[in-house]
Amino acid sequence: MSNEERLTILTTPSNGDGVRIHIEKMVEQRSKQLDLRLKQLPHIETAIEQLKQANADLVAMSAIDWKKHNDQDLIISAILPRREPTWVLISDDKPEYLRSRALIICNHPLIKRQLCRLRSDLEIISSDEFISNNNFEKPFEEMDEREIISWLEECRQNELIDGFITTRSLHSSLKFKSRRHTLGLQRDNPERTHFIPPPLHGFTLLVARKGFPVSQIETMNDEASIICHRIESNLFDSLPPSIRPIVGIFVEQRKISTII
Repeated sequence: MSNEERLTILTTPSNGDGVRIHIEKMVEQRSKQLDLRLKQLPHIETAIEQLKQANADLVAMSAIDWKKHNDQDLIISAILPRREPTWVLISDDKPEYLRSRALIICNHPLIKRQLCRLRSDLEIISSDEFISNNNFEKPFEEMDEREIISWLEECRQNELIDGFITTRSLHSSLKFKSRRHTLGLQRDNPERTHFIPPPLHGFTLLVARKGFPVSQIETMNDEASIICHRIESNLFDSLPPSIRPIVGIFVEQRKISTII
């Protein structure tokens, strides 16, 4: 492609939602077909402002960020194939085999309720409660989510806790590779049907200004993800705000099995 056809995609440092890793892989895969350039900015707000000022062509963001920063001057120009939206338990044992009264750290109210439904005998608290109960001296106010998760893994290895729950994307972005157990969407495991992930996880959106020639990036678009995002987003919007944190939604377009 000529320089005039180069597309600049703005992104932000990896924050555990999987977007940065996803868009980097996509750019690498499409490098022979499209002239794509990634440019990192410190915050999603800055990236959106640069896009609106026509200093770039696209911004890569999560569906959750799009909900927060939806702008009438911007459009979703493409959605990459959806990544696994499930959350994971980091522990030596599967959730079914944890010892009675095992201490698990979980910060999401929906996942906490689902885990309690599976194992009512577990002690499940948030990281804030764990920090408060133990009077730790670390400067936690200055730590981001990735640093908190790394610290929790240290606590687990030191046997201060039995495990903790985090997103698959956040766990995959960290250096440690401890044993993880997927929570939910396993059709062959009845025990795990207790878990449905929080809405809108796993989507990577490419956002552009209105009028952007979407046909230029048509090959990046995943039709199934577009449909799933639209339905899941509409269902989420229809929920009363008071119950959104405790409702799980997962929309999937399944293929018809081959008939022999």
